[in-house]
Amino acid sequence: FYGSSQKEAENNLEENKKYIEGVYKIAKEKGLKLIIGNALPKVAAETDSYLKWNHKEYNKWLLSLEKKYPGDIIIFDFYNNLVDSAGNLKAKFAVDSQDSHLNEAAYKALDPIFFETLKENF
Repeated sequence: FYGSSQKEAENNLEENKKYIEGVYKIAKEKGLKLIIGNALPKVAAETDSYLKWNHKEYNKWLLSLEKKYPGDIIIFDFYNNLVDSAGNLKAKFAVDSQDSHLNEAAYKALDPIFFETLKENF
């Protein structure tokens, strides 16, 4: 995901949509359900208003896709489980303040949610 300007964020959003549509087409042809993780928030040092916009628009689009193809697409919600009130990755889930990679605490928080998603859909 990219931010830094509205145009760059819009272009990146469209690019990401095309990737997902392509993956969905392949999964559908093979008769597979598709679990798609929504946007992962980034630490404040790597986040700007355009990136936050991109994340929110992408996540809304994914939800509409899930509704369009019920049972074929399941959205795994990384974003709302990891984001703080400012739209950044919660500090307790980041490797450090300059690195948006998830740490062990983030995976421990996500694991039960992921397994529940699997249980509900498979």
